[in-house]
Amino acid sequence: MDDPRIDEAINSIPLAELPEGFVPRTMDRIANQRKSIRFRFNFIDIALPAFFSIFLLVLLGVGQWVYNQINPRWLQYMQLEVAHYFKLVPSSSSLGYQAEGIILLALVFFLFSAIMLIWVVSRPRQIRVTK
Repeated sequence: MDDPRIDEAINSIPLAELPEGFVPRTMDRIANQRKSIRFRFNFIDIALPAFFSIFLLVLLGVGQWVYNQINPRWLQYMQLEVAHYFKLVPSSSSLGYQAEGIILLALVFFLFSAIMLIWVVSRPRQIRVTK
């Protein structure tokens, strides 16, 4: 894409002079901008991790309580109940695959939404330069 005609045309354009005081004003703005940038917490920076931490602790506590309350042979009973209901449905194999697919899609959607939430929250905020 190197075309000598384009380079010659660009080089033939005269350069305009910078306005008076352009460089000092620009350097002052950069210095003021660097002074104004400082680390600080917003409410959302504390609220979201606190909410998810408390939610996870409650979920683990409820899971532990349910685990202690249920019958140790609950999985066998559940498999028998599900097998009984699948016998009532004519095409049990396709229904089982559909249910697994729906559960997998729900899990993928949940993980994708969590990743998108984390990405949106962690984006840097726009820095505005004051005049």
